[in-house]
Amino acid sequence: MTPVVYSVLPDAPVTEVINQMVGLKVHRLFVVDPDGVLVGVISTTDVLRHLRVENGPASVPAQPTERHAPHFTEIW
Repeated sequence: MTPVVYSVLPDAPVTEVINQMVGLKVHRLFVVDPDGVLVGVISTTDVLRHLRVENGPASVPAQPTERHAPHFTEIW
């Protein structure tokens, strides 16, 4: 667990949320209002879902093709 609580304001742009998550190496940020009261939590899945909706539905092939990018585990 992270010993420190990291947070963002409800109106924080997605770029700020992404930069904080990557920079702090966390998967969740608490969302607090200007008074510091907890109003929610945002996760990496929430960010990905937001980006996917923003760019339209992703086209996922029904069957994997022979040519694909290797997964991380396949590389190492």
